[in-house]
Amino acid sequence: MMDRVRQSPLLPLVAVVAVLLACGSSDSEGSSSPSNVVMTGEEAVVRWSMPGGDPFWLAADEEALDLMTEAAVARDEVGMGQLALAGRIYSVPVGTRVLVLDPGFLQTKVRVLEGEHTGRVGWQAREFVVPAPQP
Repeated sequence: MMDRVRQSPLLPLVAVVAVLLACGSSDSEGSSSPSNVVMTGEEAVVRWSMPGGDPFWLAADEEALDLMTEAAVARDEVGMGQLALAGRIYSVPVGTRVLVLDPGFLQTKVRVLEGEHTGRVGWQAREFVVPAPQP
């Protein structure tokens, strides 16, 4: 029991390092952001981390994103279908342009800028919202 108490100070240290890394990813004046980070107000595109995978799913709200993620991890196609039929998730083509509204730590809130769902707000994991290609 005493060994566990003596080892526990590492946990707060790990948490502090994680917070510092997260804060360090924000763009400040005079510094350049990593190429895969998008900031509030920037245009981006949605894409899967692996080739293929059309369509791309967006969740209508944060709770729906959690449900969609659970269904996707479990490969629950029926669950995904139920979420889509209920309007909790919707699909857009891979590469759809979006406006970043809130680039959270793990998830990003966007507004769709083109296609059938233009103007609609959606949520997706941060890693799938990337800077739009420059012309």
